[in-house]
Amino acid sequence: MTTPITQLTVLSLLPNATVEDGSSEPGRIWASALETIALQPGHRHTYWGRQIEDSSILHLHIDWSDISAHRAFLDSQTYKSFSAALSSVLAKPPTIRHANLAPHPLASIFSKKDSPVTELVTFYLPSPLSATTQADFDSTIAAFSAHLTAKAEGSTANAGGWVVEELDHAEVGRVRAYLAAYGWTSVDAHMKYRETKDFLETIVWVREKIVKGEMYHVVFEDV
Repeated sequence: MTTPITQLTVLSLLPNATVEDGSSEPGRIWASALETIALQPGHRHTYWGRQIEDSSILHLHIDWSDISAHRAFLDSQTYKSFSAALSSVLAKPPTIRHANLAPHPLASIFSKKDSPVTELVTFYLPSPLSATTQADFDSTIAAFSAHLTAKAEGSTANAGGWVVEELDHAEVGRVRAYLAAYGWTSVDAHMKYRETKDFLETIVWVREKIVKGEMYHVVFEDV
């Protein structure tokens, strides 16, 4: 039985990379890239969007039937030409990770139709991570996320899961990462909730178990 996996790619775009404009050269390159991805065996869904806090950063999330499907694409001749074309709109090579996100499908969280804005927050825990520590964090984040979605005004959905790869963090060293995604009606709705007593009392559950966290917002296109 295969396990669905989500590819998490961060792209740093050149200043003139107008990928949203289909009539421009960057736009044509991007459209072709999305078409190529969609044709690959094991491809399930693609979501992409620019980071609100830094519009030069584009997040590309791809659902695959399993991690081997993505690896087969990376090893293919098709990927060589795909990568070469895409590099012409990038300021530096992309960062690629994978995560076991749930629940599937992810359209409710990575589509602006259902979630106009998606908060992406990465929680870092020191590595190596014991099974007990991982299970404890799973319980904590599940409780926090369920509470947020039920109580926060403007919350639309949530998803989350562990990043497959062990990472090196510039500030805290070797880590395991957990990606949590929260849908909101707007950035303002999220920021207002962060000021509430409810949030301040519950986020402590998570913060006491991590060594670092990073958060930003993305408006995702669902293709």
